[in-house]
Amino acid sequence: MESDESAEGHAVSADVAVIGAGAAGLAASRRLAEAGLSVLLLEARDRVGGRIWTVDDGIELGAEFVHGEPEAALALLREAGIEVHELAGERWVMRDGRLQRADERMAVEMLTLLERAAGLGRDMSVSEFLEGVVRDDPSCGAAAARMQGMAEGFDAADPARASIKALVAGWIGGASLATTSRPRGGYGALIDHMVRMLDRARVELRLESVVRVVRWSGEGVELDVEQRGEARRHRARRVIVTLPLGVLQAAPDDAAAVRFEPPLDMKRAALMGLSMGPTHRVALKFREAFWEKVDGGRMRNAGFITGTEFPFRTFWTELPERRREIVAWAGGPAATKVEEQSGGTRKGIIALAIDSVRSLFGGRVEAEGLIEKAWFHDWVSDPWSRGAYSYANVGGDSARRKLAEPVAGTIFIAGEATDESGEAATVAGAIAEGERVAGDVIAMW
Repeated sequence: MESDESAEGHAVSADVAVIGAGAAGLAASRRLAEAGLSVLLLEARDRVGGRIWTVDDGIELGAEFVHGEPEAALALLREAGIEVHELAGERWVMRDGRLQRADERMAVEMLTLLERAAGLGRDMSVSEFLEGVVRDDPSCGAAAARMQGMAEGFDAADPARASIKALVAGWIGGASLATTSRPRGGYGALIDHMVRMLDRARVELRLESVVRVVRWSGEGVELDVEQRGEARRHRARRVIVTLPLGVLQAAPDDAAAVRFEPPLDMKRAALMGLSMGPTHRVALKFREAFWEKVDGGRMRNAGFITGTEFPFRTFWTELPERRREIVAWAGGPAATKVEEQSGGTRKGIIALAIDSVRSLFGGRVEAEGLIEKAWFHDWVSDPWSRGAYSYANVGGDSARRKLAEPVAGTIFIAGEATDESGEAATVAGAIAEGERVAGDVIAMW
């Protein structure tokens, strides 16, 4: 890796510059280095991991689950010696004002709706599809409400904008709803492993390095970078951009925006075909696992609980581990309402989460008095994420593929937002896309 001095300070010339040290950027950098290429890995944050952030005793502030059986992610977890355990526990729902076990009939009705959506001849929004379903058969109302809840909660999507065909493809494809697990101890250990596996003789990792401008041509790229307040200029033959969709879509005057010169006009339609879904998750640690004792212990084995009456609509425990934490989750329009009701402050959002837990149990538990600690990170306002993860808008079925298409053999974009295998919006999708784009770059060398 060559270095030179310039008026902008210490500059680096590398074969490939990688923007973003999340799961995709780390996966790409490793594979590039293994192929003998020099890599400059630039990360705006003061840490690696992107939207993965594990703190304290395995508490996740961001990504938490493994959906389905993603080959690349599971292979990496095995390599790191990280055990993955399948989620356990009963599913409960708030129905008619009281908590009840989710019944199998609802699951069968949901499967019927999934099959119907998968067979649609034209794309439409989730809302349009479900309105038609209920209009044709009012008895499907409960199943339709559950599917809308899945679109909002699982995909963080606005049902009025989200493509029903794209969402269903994900639900029955790679990011399957059938199997969900989590890495024991959290994803943080996987990120640590990915960093350790980088060949540091070939990969130079620079934190707190904000890429402001990418000048590009078929001959290479020149990057203007603000590193800890100092201006730097770096050069590379090619660049891999693994920024979150929300940052790629940021307005030119946004503090996190990257300016491309010339502009990437050819990506405009692809970016418009996708949206960045908002979520708010609050992890709450209580002095005791009170839900295991409520109503004579009937909810002792509760894994997931849903209730649309509250600001936070989904809750889960850490089963199969018996711990004292509950995660409160709001996605899509519900997350937007949480911001409005809380004033958008950390204190207000946490207070809403606690109140939602109290309301979930009919006010019979003084949740606030039992709180030991709360964890929250605002990914929506975070300038380096601008949301949680991506979903496809109506008519955006080709947007992920078009976003991933190389520009002049020089600019490559990868991350969960470009995955077409059914793993979009997941850590697995980011890892697979990082490895995929690295392979594309190597093949063109």
